[in-house]
Parts: sequence; structure tokens; C-alpha cells
Amino acid sequence: MPERLQHFSGYAHAHFARLLAAAYAATAAALVLLHLVYGAGIALSGKFAAKELSLSDFELVGVELVGEQSAETTTDDGQLIYTGAVRELYIECAYSHDPGELVAFYTPKENYAFGTNRMVYAQKCGDGYRFVFPDSTRQVRLDLGIFPSVRFDFAKITVNPAGWDRLFRFGGKDLFYGLLCPPLVLFLAVSLCDAALALPRRKETVTV
Repeated sequence: MPERLQHFSGYAHAHFARLLAAAYAATAAALVLLHLVYGAGIALSGKFAAKELSLSDFELVGVELVGEQSAETTTDDGQLIYTGAVRELYIECAYSHDPGELVAFYTPKENYAFGTNRMVYAQKCGDGYRFVFPDSTRQVRLDLGIFPSVRFDFAKITVNPAGWDRLFRFGGKDLFYGLLCPPLVLFLAVSLCDAALALPRRKETVTV
């Protein structure tokens, strides 16, 4: 064992950059595999099946229906509340005038308090807007801007749009851990190896 440790230590010190590159490659492959397995599990479970919605699927707060897929805000805080398992909400709509910024709030339980600590902003996506939520989301509140008397005509409202590309979420956490972990693990491995090799020499020196 000491010979193997000594060999590894010598190689690591001489080829640290090469080992670091290999560690980054292994980490990237592991992250991709993890997301593939997790995404496949979600797809097979059917838990987040795609579903087309109408305004009748929502609880309307500060909003009144003016058509089958049209609504008008009656206050400066119009809300559409949907209850169900949601990873993503996609909407396509036209409005009578600029409603202000569209945001959505989410909670892990039905009838749970909404708060700014669980809020996402609309992402422009093609002809519509996309809202992405954690997998634990069970209720969503879509806020329709900050003005009353704004009419919204919805062409499309979809929860959990279908598509394999939507199952795999590579985000900031993946980047953070992907950049931090390889050098940290490699540095700790080399340090522990050097410490293990130095320990017997200290004992030998004390004995003499």
C-alpha cells in the first residue's frame, strides 16, 4: 500500500493538471448521466404529464371572465391560481395594454402561503412566456401585472409542456458543484496521501 500511495503522490504532483482535467471530465459525465436518469424517471412516472388548460381550471382572484379564454383584471393584483403538480407553466397571450412584469409564485402544498421567497419571473420563449418551478411545486399563482382593466386573451396555457429537452435542467448548482468539486476532491486526495506517507517517517524518526 505505501508503494501505491507513493506512486500516486508522485504522479499527482507531476501531472496535477492532467488529473484535474480528467476529474472535470468525469464530473461532467456524472452530471449528464444523473440528469438523464432523473429525467427519464419523471417521464416514465407520468407525474408531470403535459396538460392543456383553460381559464376554468384556475381560481380567479381580482379577475373576471370576458370570454372562454379571455379575462380582464378588476384590481391591480389580478391572479390566476392553479393547483396540481407543476414543473413548468407556458402561456401565449395578447393583452389590451402593457400589464407590467409577469411573475408567478409557487408553493409545495395546496392552500399554502405564497411569498416572494418562492417567486419566478417570466422567461420569453418563442411566442409566449415560460415559468419554471421546483419539482416539489403543488400550487401556482400567476400574477397578471400591476394594472386593473387589462384584458388578456389566452391562445395557449400548458402545464409541463412535453419534450425531452424540458426534462433535463442544467442550472447554476450544476455549474457551481461541477467547477468546485473536482479540484477540491483532488486536492484533498493528494493531501491525505502525502499525510499518510509522512506519518510512518515521523514514527521512525521518534523511535531512533
